Amino acid sequence: MIGMLRRIFWVLVLYLLFTISVNAQNAVNATLYPPETDAFPTIGAYLDVHDAQGEFIHNIQISDIRFFEDDHPVEINEFKKIRPGVQVVVALNPGRSFLIRNSKGLSRYDIIANTLTNWALSRSGSNLDDLSLIVPDSPGRTHLSDPLELAQATSAYIVNQATANPNLDLISAAIDVANDPTPRMGMERVILLFSSLLEENQPMGIQDLVTRAARNHTRIFVWLVGDPESFNEKNTALLSSLANQTGGAFIAYSTDDMAINLEDYLEPLRNIYYLEYESPTREAGTHQLFTQIQIGDALIKTPLQNFEIKINPPQPTFIMPPPSISRQAPPVDQRPPGSEISPKDYLPKEIPLQLLVEFPDGRDRPLVRSSLYIDRVIVAENQKPPFDQFTWDISKYTQSSQHLIQVEVEDTLGLVGSSIETPIDIFVPTPQVTFMSKIAPHLPTIAGLLAVGAGLLLVFVLLVNGKIRPKSHGWLKGFIKSKGKKQNKSALPPINDITNPAGVHLPDWTNIFQKQTQMLPNVLAYLTPTGNGDEPQDLAPLPIDQDSVIVGRDILQANLVLDDPTVEPVHARLTRHADNYFYIADQGTLSGTWVNYTPISTEGTRLEHGDLVHIGSVTFHFSQPDQSSHKKIIIQEACEYDPF
Repeated sequence: MIGMLRRIFWVLVLYLLFTISVNAQNAVNATLYPPETDAFPTIGAYLDVHDAQGEFIHNIQISDIRFFEDDHPVEINEFKKIRPGVQVVVALNPGRSFLIRNSKGLSRYDIIANTLTNWALSRSGSNLDDLSLIVPDSPGRTHLSDPLELAQATSAYIVNQATANPNLDLISAAIDVANDPTPRMGMERVILLFSSLLEENQPMGIQDLVTRAARNHTRIFVWLVGDPESFNEKNTALLSSLANQTGGAFIAYSTDDMAINLEDYLEPLRNIYYLEYESPTREAGTHQLFTQIQIGDALIKTPLQNFEIKINPPQPTFIMPPPSISRQAPPVDQRPPGSEISPKDYLPKEIPLQLLVEFPDGRDRPLVRSSLYIDRVIVAENQKPPFDQFTWDISKYTQSSQHLIQVEVEDTLGLVGSSIETPIDIFVPTPQVTFMSKIAPHLPTIAGLLAVGAGLLLVFVLLVNGKIRPKSHGWLKGFIKSKGKKQNKSALPPINDITNPAGVHLPDWTNIFQKQTQMLPNVLAYLTPTGNGDEPQDLAPLPIDQDSVIVGRDILQANLVLDDPTVEPVHARLTRHADNYFYIADQGTLSGTWVNYTPISTEGTRLEHGDLVHIGSVTFHFSQPDQSSHKKIIIQEACEYDPF
């Protein structure tokens, strides 16, 4: 009698625990799951709403929902109910109570295995759920899509009485599998735990399991297998707490009369609401979401859900920008005949620039603008694709200079990123200045003045010769009369005229010659052509009035131009050093440069007064006014080399 009363007492206690756990929440339970931010600023979120009996509420409309991000309401663009399925983990944590048999010879595990097998067979043909089986002393089977595979794995498992020892390690392994990534977004996670009584009281261990399960909202449903006489508040508290704190349920399972219908627990979890909105935030960091749901007269608010947003401005870079650009005059065959080439006509006139735009936050998104800066001044801008290409106009750079290039881009979030400033050197050779190039810009003015002057001269001549007779009597008429009188007078010699032996008077050019001499540049040395021989002939010397002179055939690159086929465009360079001596160096030519019949290299040699210089087949004598001595020319034995 006492045993019967004790049995009834514990059944009532367990019933009260079960009733409390099921009805702990006597109102609507709404849960907002962590949002999807991969498509930021579009954010997707999952909303789970259950009534007090744990049933999913199906009839919620978008008008019943208000969504808040960082306490600011946002407009919901999409709201729908979806059915992604459940990620189910069946965990068997057997003890000796699993092996107790009934009058029909079936153990309690046989009954549990038949229940699981029948449920799996009823789900045959459906791959909506993700199924796993965790058992001791075996790796189990995880993430099965076919329920028949779960049925086979359950039937194949045999409880080992020697190792049947229920513990928290198996529950921990089940939580790890349940927290694996789900095959589909929005799937809820469930653990169906069939366990004997735990032999050790481990409240700290249970609390750690609760924390790990709550991280991904994993619900744990516990079936405690054993005799009612063995159940008491102390040894059932841990598993009961595990179920209640994770949103699951605790069921005391002691007889074969208690039917287990798993669908009662799983079907309400297969549905969920999905909503989507455009986030207004443009700041990286932690943000908060919550939802208000109007259900009848009750306004339900979900707990705050934190989520991280990592956004950075786009990072543009130039793809292999040229470190330097050399502008050169176009080839002769591409120039108009007889035209002067200006540096603005040098080639190239433009340079293409290619960009690479990266997103450090890993969120690729379209661009809305790209701008090119040269020396920190915007010179080009793209308002439509392609945003990664620019053409830099360099025709305006007519002198060698260095420039800084930089690009700036803006994405659809309004975030702006800039590249580093990249220096680029532009080299422009100095063109040879000729008389025509100097007067070319003034030719229209000169032509106009000449035309006016010719007209005035013609009128003057006609007036003087009487071809035109003006009616007025003024200074012009008096000038015409006086001109006739002057024609009768003999011409007097100039004051400074000199009479030559023939009796002809010559002007005294002394003063004029002195003035012209003073205007001549300071000549540093001379190259006197020798003609066909090696001795100086009556040819005008070529003055050298600069510290550095380039000798060659190209009028644009050489200071001293020699029109000879054996002379290359840039043939030799004369340079005056600090010791006041000139040095001559060959510029790597084929025909070579020779001093006193000795070929010289690109490193050069010193020139002295009286040296004989061959530039190609052109021969000169070098003379320097401030050198008083002559260098003796030494003729070496001829080399077996003929450049011509």
